[in-house]
Amino acid sequence: MEVLRYLYHHPHVTVNYVGAGTSAGQPIGSALPAFFGIYSEDIEPIDLQRIAEKADVAILCLPSGKSAAVAQALLQLGVRVIDVGGDLRLGAYDAYLHYYGKEAPLTQEAYEALIGARTFGLSEYAKEALRTAELVADPGCYPTAALLALLPLVEAGLVQPGGVIIDAASGVTGSGAKPTPATHYVTVDENYAPYKVGQHQHQPEIEEQLQRYGDVGKVTFVTHLLPAQRGILETIHVALRMPVSARELRSLYDRAYADAPFVRLLPEDVWPNLRAVAGTNLCDLNFTVDAQLQRATLFVSIDNLGKGAAGQAVQNLNLMYGFDEACGLTFLPSV
Repeated sequence: MEVLRYLYHHPHVTVNYVGAGTSAGQPIGSALPAFFGIYSEDIEPIDLQRIAEKADVAILCLPSGKSAAVAQALLQLGVRVIDVGGDLRLGAYDAYLHYYGKEAPLTQEAYEALIGARTFGLSEYAKEALRTAELVADPGCYPTAALLALLPLVEAGLVQPGGVIIDAASGVTGSGAKPTPATHYVTVDENYAPYKVGQHQHQPEIEEQLQRYGDVGKVTFVTHLLPAQRGILETIHVALRMPVSARELRSLYDRAYADAPFVRLLPEDVWPNLRAVAGTNLCDLNFTVDAQLQRATLFVSIDNLGKGAAGQAVQNLNLMYGFDEACGLTFLPSV
């Protein structure tokens, strides 16, 4: 739904194929009532040959375990692919099987070939690679927020190895469309609880990507479920290698995101929150510094369906095709 919402306003993209499983054969406006009268096309069965005939690029919004084989086939048919799912985020076959708990989507050899060819699509840090990318793995929603908050510190060599603690909370849409007992309204409403403690699939993704930019070691990562539809808020505690002032950190972040249209470094004492980014591709950041403890506390918020998924996919599409990075993504937050 979010990909279609963003692309409807995109000046350079035509949506000429929408495929799905159980909803195939229905008009888009029937399966997704919010789009009644907006999209008149029918949802088609997933037909890879037909996609190749109609599309230059395919955005895959499939469940984990389903997209790797589809991506492989589409690449062979000459279609560029952006995978919003989790199949291609981790760099190791065994790690995928362990953390996603899925049967092997491909043989190990085929999976590793795809991983070797894919670009990890954290837009702000992959702009050059995206220009020629044929296969893009969208980061997970929690990793997107964590990496955008942490990478300026990591690149500057300021993070003490083993000194990162991430407390993260997400709205219920982060768990996908299929309901479970844990996401039942009665369970979630007026409640707040940790989940997947010590076993969340986004922890190895965060660690793996941080290590590309500096020696960070293991991170402590705990996720919580919010009684909200959408949005992520993370509070990240970072032990610093050396003393640093708030002014120095602000200068560091200003430089890091000077050319990042969706990353907003908020003014002093203005803190990220869910409502300020809901329905958008924005990422809000701020921080405090404790000089005595030699510790920084980072605060970051995104919409898990926007910058954490569909919005970043469209941002990556723009970078792949040389469009203005913000095309189709200039939604203001709801009030």
